Amino acid sequence: MLLTVTLNPTLDKSYELPSFGLGDVVRVRKITLSAGGKGINVAKVAKLLGHEVMATGFLGGEVGKYIESDLDKKGIGARFVETKNPTRTCINLNDIENFRQTVVLEPGSFVDTFEEESFIKEYESLLKLADAVVLAGTTPQGIDASLIYPLLINLAKESGKSVLLDTSGDALRSAISAKPDFIKPNRHELSYIYKRELTSREEILEVALSLQKNGIKNIIVSMGEDGAVFVLESGSFYAHVPPIKSINTVGCGDALVAGFMCAYCKDIEIEEAIRQSIAVSAAAALSGEIGVFEKEDFDRLITQVKLISL
Repeated sequence: MLLTVTLNPTLDKSYELPSFGLGDVVRVRKITLSAGGKGINVAKVAKLLGHEVMATGFLGGEVGKYIESDLDKKGIGARFVETKNPTRTCINLNDIENFRQTVVLEPGSFVDTFEEESFIKEYESLLKLADAVVLAGTTPQGIDASLIYPLLINLAKESGKSVLLDTSGDALRSAISAKPDFIKPNRHELSYIYKRELTSREEILEVALSLQKNGIKNIIVSMGEDGAVFVLESGSFYAHVPPIKSINTVGCGDALVAGFMCAYCKDIEIEEAIRQSIAVSAAAALSGEIGVFEKEDFDRLITQVKLISL
């Protein structure tokens, strides 16, 4: 079972729009509501891949109830800690004519000390059931990002569970010291950590190898439409698919994580795990709903993945 942790979940509200500019009045063509947040997106894709998954974190208010109901309808196990304050809503504005997206992210409501302690107890209980853990996304107000992720990583490692971390900024910088088994930054997040712009595959490989030497066994760096660099214990690889016309790129990195970790949990050969992660990420970009992909897109794209040993 794959355990996903989303400390700052959201109700994703996606608007399908004609071309628009700042200050315009624009009529929405289609609205899609779905449970969101990085860990939840991972759980949704993992479930579609046929993997057993459990989602946890914080949920509150009517939005929290909607998210829990949405996960239940999708057959995803959910054991969230209830908060007094409501869960946030985020808005994705999809300009379908120009293939552009504008994303509006709310910060997340306050979580108090009692709620945080309750979550940690729940997390320790769920670790006993998990094969691996994905810790993903930002933290809500009231949670110290520099402390919570190192704690959760260490608890997972003490339980003998492999753990992947996918966060950004200072939270990522702080958590690296706890040496999770996997990290999955994108190139911009990695650039922030090293305080220099990483633009080329060679620069990304250099930085990832230095992280590996410092104790991070596996580093996956997503590069958007340019694919991803995988610096793993078993070797270093670059993978991508031919260009596609993306409809929605929100959550594609989460789909990549789901594809890779599902394969990892099943001991699938590493090159096949990479192909699966790249293909499901690209397939998710062809869906209008976050954390969703069509099987026919996945089946077609996995045959097109180009894999290069570095």
